[in-house]
Amino acid sequence: MPERFDTGTGPLDRELDGGFTAGTLAAYVASPAEQAETLLFQLATRRPTTYVTTVTPPEKVESTVESMAGMVGGVDGLEVVSFRRGDSVESLLDSLSVREETFVIVDAVNALEHADPPTYHDFLTQFAQRLQATDSVGILHAVAGNDLPTTRDWTLRAADLILRLTVDYTSIEPETLLRIQKTRGKRPPDEALKIKLGQAVEIDTSWDM
Repeated sequence: MPERFDTGTGPLDRELDGGFTAGTLAAYVASPAEQAETLLFQLATRRPTTYVTTVTPPEKVESTVESMAGMVGGVDGLEVVSFRRGDSVESLLDSLSVREETFVIVDAVNALEHADPPTYHDFLTQFAQRLQATDSVGILHAVAGNDLPTTRDWTLRAADLILRLTVDYTSIEPETLLRIQKTRGKRPPDEALKIKLGQAVEIDTSWDM
């Protein structure tokens, strides 16, 4: 059975049959205001991670992951790479370290999606191949919004798994929902998980009462 990468959140892991399958390329879709990075930072505490940050300063990523892991002086196996819109996607791919059995997180992938389409297509293809060759898991944080590049459809099509984070404002209190929208080769769950985003990702079980 392929190795599973646990997320640190039990109910989500159960929906994923134990976690992300090694070799998976996942897209994680959320709006800018939804604290989506909490899940990404939590993943980086679970196993060695290469974290490509396109918005958050590298030192902020390191300190937040360190705080979540309850460690001082750095998290073992965490590598943070800075990338800004306009940087060379080809150079990133050439220099990107995809180690064996690690998470590779791109937060957010929007900066890469603005590259010329053939270059971004090559990135997706080669990135997926490297993940499979190293039994690693890639997470592309795809920030939702009104000004999306046309290559967003390519991101979602290339993904083996899509997680979508939304906020429902129709209730008395806003409810944050995490839905598994796509799982390649398998029907995704019908129900979304109601979660709380703070220092970590927690599943809200109040619906079950």
